[in-house]
Amino acid sequence: MYQLGKPTALDRRRFLTGAIVSSLARPRSSARAQDAEPIPVPIRIQTPDLPFVDALQQELALFAQENDADRLLLSIVPAEPAADSLLSDLRLGEGRFSGAVVPAWSIPDLVRDRFIEPAPPPPVRLPPAIAQLRSFGGEWVATDFDHDCTLLFTRADLLDAAGIELPETWSDLAEAARFGAIRVAAPQTFAQQVTSHFSAMAASVPGSDPFWFDADSMTPVIDSEAHRRALEIWQTLSSSTPESARTGSTGDLWQCLLDGSAEVLIARADFLPFALERGFDLNRLYVAPLPGEPSFDGTIQRVGNAAGANWGGVTIDGLDRTGEVSRFLSSLSLPASQTRFSVNPQNGITPAPNDANPDVGPFEAAGWPATPTATWLGAIAETLWNPHQLPQLRIAETQRYLGTYESRIVSFLDGAIASPDEALTAAADDWRTITEAIGVETQQDLYRQSLMPAPPQ
Repeated sequence: MYQLGKPTALDRRRFLTGAIVSSLARPRSSARAQDAEPIPVPIRIQTPDLPFVDALQQELALFAQENDADRLLLSIVPAEPAADSLLSDLRLGEGRFSGAVVPAWSIPDLVRDRFIEPAPPPPVRLPPAIAQLRSFGGEWVATDFDHDCTLLFTRADLLDAAGIELPETWSDLAEAARFGAIRVAAPQTFAQQVTSHFSAMAASVPGSDPFWFDADSMTPVIDSEAHRRALEIWQTLSSSTPESARTGSTGDLWQCLLDGSAEVLIARADFLPFALERGFDLNRLYVAPLPGEPSFDGTIQRVGNAAGANWGGVTIDGLDRTGEVSRFLSSLSLPASQTRFSVNPQNGITPAPNDANPDVGPFEAAGWPATPTATWLGAIAETLWNPHQLPQLRIAETQRYLGTYESRIVSFLDGAIASPDEALTAAADDWRTITEAIGVETQQDLYRQSLMPAPPQ
């Protein structure tokens, strides 16, 4: 029986995508070829080429050993076009993949064309913010895997030394940045995923609900006064970002906090394992949910977010004949699997806070420092369990919308567009054009389904 092994001289991606399988499957020249045991036809699961691939391979090996599922194979593809290549495969009827690990924003396209099967309920309770991303139209459609959110990371040692307290609101943080008291590493390019982070901030500005569209008319509301106010705040924060990181990568931005050229960083939750992996003393950091803004009644309005790809597993309709793909993808959400993913900082998997008091024990056992890790886990839990959430945009061709939105925001931040009003008005016009091209009724139906809560857990 053919058993996957770890490649040596061969390129890892060629091996895992099946290039080696196809070469092994060619007829042998030996006269005894007809007597050889046939090589099992692989069942492929598409996976983006991201840091968690090695962890998925290890989980697949465990699953295969325990379930006699040697035919399952991870087909690794470049992360950026992964969702598009899966849709292309399905629309052409090629059927190369029986399952896939997909970003949350690709779900509406898969649902619209009826390409995926219903998913089983999660084996453990998920925060409502994550549960909604694993469902669509009130039905489970994806299994659980990753749990991205945007947090605020602070060099507590630098602020303490300067005698500065971290402001509670975005407006106050912007004022501190304006006067040079605090330097903020704020994402402002495509590579730094500026739209996702900006939206997580903007959702706390009173008047920004609904955030993306008016569900009754599918009119964009991203050019509202609240969005304009948010973009002004973001511009001020961005102006304090060290010059060297304003056009760089996510890693360049994150480095600002590690080297002390910024005291505050707006980033994904996986910044903390990034810092740990680089040997940074995490006790010098403070991690918190994002700040808020004063609401109309004077209280501070804080909004949670499940920003980012939030990868989950889907099973392709009609191609999982043995049920092995669904069972494997479901196994990734089990507590034991999730612990193995999250305690290894190289994987970039944010843990699932199944309640408001996550257990720091497995992380301590893996060598993580207790206090900053507990603060980090608490910030993730508070963010994802917040009853007020920024809904992820999930409609057909979501990335077209977010791409145009991002281009307008980036153009404003780098000075090519003169004002927030001009940038957001142009973005809203872009969205109207895209919606009309796809179909208002189609998008309206998908948008409403995307906002429905998940089934009871």
